[in-house]
Amino acid sequence: MLIRERAVRVPVEGIQLRIAAATGRLVNISATGALVRATEPLTPNFEYPIYLDLPADRVRLTGRVMRSSSAPSEEHILTREDYLVAVRFTEVPPIARAAVARLCGPAFTQREC
Repeated sequence: MLIRERAVRVPVEGIQLRIAAATGRLVNISATGALVRATEPLTPNFEYPIYLDLPADRVRLTGRVMRSSSAPSEEHILTREDYLVAVRFTEVPPIARAAVARLCGPAFTQREC
């Protein structure tokens, strides 16, 4: 039996972003990827630029969409449909890596089974 380790995911609140033409916000993040609540569905297996709007800076990295599915809006009035988009980071420049490490905290170097 193959046991796959994955990077520990950390819940995140209040971080807005842009991925391709969609806007959204981080749900959780790890050293290797993120779950995003986006305003548009994104095509699995495509790579898109991601811009994280952090308090001190806007950080750019690239991610491959692993899955994208419809999700109920978190707003009380359903004015739009949201999408949960899982991305795996494919290009993480040093500035972006440092920003992801800050968001993850100690979990940046941890793995779970």
